[in-house]
This record gives sequence, structure tokens and C-alpha cells, in this order.
Amino acid sequence: MDDDARTRRSGVGGRPYPPELRTQAAQLRRSGAGSRQIAAELSVSRATVCRWFREDDVLPADLERHERGRRWAAEMAARRAEDPARSYPGHRRHDPELRETAAEMRRQGLPRAEIARELGIGLSTVARWFREDGVELGGAGLSGRAAAQAAARRTVDERWARQDAEQSRHAQTVGPLSARERLLIGAALYWAEGAKSKPWRRHHLVQFSNSDPAVVRFFLGCLQQLGIPRKDVVCRVQIHRTADAEAAEVWWRDQLGGDLVFHRTTLKRHEPKTSRYNTGDGYHGCLMITIHQSARLYRLLVGTWEGVAASVFSAPSPVV
Repeated sequence: MDDDARTRRSGVGGRPYPPELRTQAAQLRRSGAGSRQIAAELSVSRATVCRWFREDDVLPADLERHERGRRWAAEMAARRAEDPARSYPGHRRHDPELRETAAEMRRQGLPRAEIARELGIGLSTVARWFREDGVELGGAGLSGRAAAQAAARRTVDERWARQDAEQSRHAQTVGPLSARERLLIGAALYWAEGAKSKPWRRHHLVQFSNSDPAVVRFFLGCLQQLGIPRKDVVCRVQIHRTADAEAAEVWWRDQLGGDLVFHRTTLKRHEPKTSRYNTGDGYHGCLMITIHQSARLYRLLVGTWEGVAASVFSAPSPVV
């Protein structure tokens, strides 16, 4: 290729590069510099530098290393052709029995992720085995889409089981709570779910509402710890008019004990435009707890929460 042709082809967008720049790039390459380094030093693109080397047959200075890489690639290709059961180049070999075990588990309907976990191998390796051997998903009395759906359900059930077990481990680390800790948690619960005094409607009355019986039981325990007798606790079920109000009140009494005072149930008559999912036998509404003449109790709960919130802002930031 003559110098004029090189000059015409060396530029991008019509801008030619001087031939001296191309010669300098070749010299840097022969001295051992990489294409990225050369492109940055000469202020040209790496694609241009690589094209120059390709057109001029410029090879790196370390030809021995270059040849070793080419020999290694050829050797790996030959080994893959001779032994297709190998997992992948450079990694350990898997026993043929393991491959047969994976195929049998697959025919039983197990998903690939579960097979990989059970056998302690990579998911991509399992998928490649099945693809190369033509292993189809089987199952007792199931085939095709039904077997795939059953396998997917098993995978989801296993995932939920692992997550539930993790939650149980965290729950076991809590242990018994002190009176101070119960008060702090109860104050936080009240600030989240309780009625609050407003500038336009100032009142100090404890009213707490929630649909989780565990949360309600915890709050009632805090009230009992603070000396509030259960006979002073007034409960009222709040539930949608389409639900069974009497059954909901019976359910709440069973959850909290029969010694609580229940007032007449409040029926919600609104008709939201969105679809309601809190229906059926599992829907029991919310429980409103009211403590009359509870101004001091209100100030205790709200003041405790304000102290908790203030301690967060005054505490030093954690070191990450």
C-alpha cells in the first residue's frame, strides 16, 4: 500500500492522520506498548491503532508470549474435541456418574437450579449437559408445560421455605425484652398507628388501630405494664360492610381474650374503585383500642417517641 493510500485511509470523517503518526505507533508497539496506551499517547482511537497494526502486520515485541497464547488456544480446542464431557476449559473434570445422576433427577421433574444445588455444580454446567444430551423434563404423570409448572412451583416453595427459616433464625436471636425496651417499642408503634394531636384539633387521647393481632397484643401488654387495667381498654372492630362483622368480633375476642370491653362494630361503607384483596375468611378488619382519660398516658407515649427520634439525630453516624 503506497503512502497516499495510507494517508487517505488513516483518517476518520475525512480527516487524514500524518504518516509519521502511524510510524510512531508501530515503533511504540514493537517496544512493547499496548494498543490502549498507544491510542491515549497519540490522541487517536484504539480502533484506528488496531487497524494500522492489522494493515501493516505489526506484531507485539513479545512474540514468544504471543505464540504461547496461540498454542494454548489450539491445545484447549483439541482437548474439547477429544473430551466433550469436560466441564469447561481449565476447570476440573466431572464424573460421568454425576452427569447421569443429574439427568435422572431432571427426568423426575426437578428444576435445574435444585439439581445444581444438590450436586454442588454450576447451573450453567447442568444446563449444558441437558442441552448436549437432549434431556427433557419429566415427572410422574406430568409432561410438557404441566411438568415445567410443577417444577417451577417446587422451586418457589423451596425459596419461601429458605426465607421462612432465615426469619425464624432472626426471631430466635431477640430473646426476652426489658420493661424499657417494651416501652420504647410500644411508643414507636403508637406513633406509627395511633391517633395524634393536631394544631387544629388539640387533644390527648390514646387511640390505637391495627389489623395485626400480634401488634395489638404487644400494645396491650405495654398498657398492662404501664398500669392500665384491661377493664379500662375499650375495643371496637372496624370492618367493611360486606364482611361478617359478628364473626370478626368473635375472632378478635379469641385472639385477645374475653375480658376486654367491645363496643358496637363500625362498618365501613366506602366503595373504592380498586379491587379489594382483603376479603374472605381471612379478613377480620381492624381493631380500634381507646383509653378514656388517658392524657398522661398519651404524653408518656408521645414524649418517649420524641426522645427516641432525638437520640437518632444526636448519635454519631456509623462508620461504614
